[in-house]
Amino acid sequence: MVWEPSNSAGGFWNAAPWLPVSPEHLNRSVGSQESDPEAMLHFYRSALAFRAQHQALGKGAQVTVKAIAMWLYFNARSKP
Repeated sequence: MVWEPSNSAGGFWNAAPWLPVSPEHLNRSVGSQESDPEAMLHFYRSALAFRAQHQALGKGAQVTVKAIAMWLYFNARSKP
C-alpha cells in the first residue's frame, strides 16, 4: 500500500526503496484518494463499516452465492 505520492518510496521514508514504486501506484496512494469521495479507499471504508454493523457478515456461514451481470447475491446465516 502506497501512503503518499510525494516520494519514490511511497511515503515510508526518503531513502531509496529496495524495490521501485511504480508511478501508477503513487497516483493511487492513500494520500491521493483521501480528497476524492468516489475513490476506492472510501468505498472500502464504507464496506468495512457496513460489515461491522451486521453480525451475519462477520460471523456465520455463507449459504448461496450467485453473480448475475454486475450484481452479487448471497445468503448468510449469523451465529450468536
